Amino acid sequence: MAQEKVQWRLVSEDVYKTVGLAKDLSNRLADIQFVDETTGFICTVAGGVVRTDNGGVTWRLLYDSAVNRGEYFFLSKDVWFSGYPAFSESNLARTLDGGKNWQVFKDNGVPCFVTSFHFLTPDVGWAVSAGSEIGTTKDGGKAWSVIDCGIQT
Repeated sequence: MAQEKVQWRLVSEDVYKTVGLAKDLSNRLADIQFVDETTGFICTVAGGVVRTDNGGVTWRLLYDSAVNRGEYFFLSKDVWFSGYPAFSESNLARTLDGGKNWQVFKDNGVPCFVTSFHFLTPDVGWAVSAGSEIGTTKDGGKAWSVIDCGIQT
């Protein structure tokens, strides 16, 4: 059985050139997520977001700095979440229209210092924190419950 060759293409240079991001530490590429075969997002350390709608052939800048610094999670082309720590509390923001408008949820029980989160639907999701907390939401992030996972810190 012959193995098919996999072709890899370095897109970072394309991203910096086509969207005009300065190649510095604040624009270091931090995360990439695709929601389907053609639509993908790259996030920078400072919270900038670039988007492709043709499988990574070309990219366009959506934000050059953070609307909400921190983690992004892209559920679809239009439904995104952004979690960001603010000293002793964490906040979550959600957009349902591709980043044009954001709902910010504060003081809603989301674990402090969110390091990652994942959503299955626009309403159901989980978050983990640097303090080993796990949170869950069933209403899109408006309210959170902390799950006891039994990890001692």
